[in-house]
Amino acid sequence: MMKSKDGETIKTSFTLQDGRVIEAVLMRYQSRRTLCISTQAGCAMGCVFCATGQMGFQRNLSSGEILEQVIYYARNLRSMGEHVTNIVFMGMGEPFHNYDATMHSFDRLNNPWVLILVRDT
Repeated sequence: MMKSKDGETIKTSFTLQDGRVIEAVLMRYQSRRTLCISTQAGCAMGCVFCATGQMGFQRNLSSGEILEQVIYYARNLRSMGEHVTNIVFMGMGEPFHNYDATMHSFDRLNNPWVLILVRDT
């Protein structure tokens, strides 16, 4: 885990079951708690300005692996009396290059029961 100097941004590395590492970021802005989550380990785009693009594509994440990032931060925020307010799919990888898992995670995150769990875990 790495924190910004002001402590308002926290980047967390997650090691997947196959040993691949992904990152997610929590950004605190006034009343918002925004998560920036990954949909892939690495990225196939190869953008020269992006460290993830330079590492190359490793694999797509499952919808469960995508959701685990949200649940991790939801639990941490809850312990501080806070909750996730926004989620952006712009961590590692290109979300639409992992279309099925990304869309499945959207569906699961928008399910009222999952929203309760994410907010109240």
